Amino acid sequence: MNPLDFCRFCTVASQVVEGTPRQPEVEGKIRGTLLLSLAFMKALTIYGLVVSLTLLFVNLFV
Repeated sequence: MNPLDFCRFCTVASQVVEGTPRQPEVEGKIRGTLLLSLAFMKALTIYGLVVSLTLLFVNLFV
């Protein structure tokens, strides 16, 4: 995982915080999109961990 991904997440989160007071009528939609993107990022992180641990502990040449 790229260390800059955390910086990108912080940028997205800060834009959500800035955008919510400007457009309070779409707060639920913005929050839903943010939570969905967080779920995808978490799933990709776990998937990467599983793949890396599998490659680390499974000897493919046996």
